Amino acid sequence: MTFQQHHWQVPAEPNQISVLRREAACFGAEAGMGEDAIDDLRTAVSEAATNAVVHAYGGRRDHGVMRMELEVCGDRLLVRLRDYGIGVSGRPAGIRKGVGLRVIAALTHSFELRHCPEGGTEARMAFALDAHR
Repeated sequence: MTFQQHHWQVPAEPNQISVLRREAACFGAEAGMGEDAIDDLRTAVSEAATNAVVHAYGGRRDHGVMRMELEVCGDRLLVRLRDYGIGVSGRPAGIRKGVGLRVIAALTHSFELRHCPEGGTEARMAFALDAHR
C-alpha cells in the first residue's frame, strides 16, 4: 500500500464530532479497512473527540480546536486526535478515566493518551487494516 496521510482541524464543538467520525470512516474505507474495523474506528474517534469537546477547554466560550491526523503506515491505520486545551494534568482531581477511554482501548490495536508539553492532549490510536487485532 502506498503512503497515505490526511488531516482535519475543526472547532472543538459537539457538531464537529460527526464530521471527524465521517472523515475517519471514509479514510479507513479508502485504506481498505473492513466494515467491522470501520465501525471500531468511528466509535474510537467519536469517543476521543467527545473527550476533547467536553474536557479540553474547561467551559471556555471560544471552544478551541481539535486536529485529527490519519496515516496509513504498513498494515496499520494511525490516528492522532489532538486538542490544545488544559491537558490531562490540568483537569480537576475528581475527573477520572472514564468509560470512553476504556472503549477506545478495547477497540484499537494500541492506544496512548499523551500530555503535550505545549498544552493539550493527544490521543494516539492504531487500527489493524485487516480488522484482526
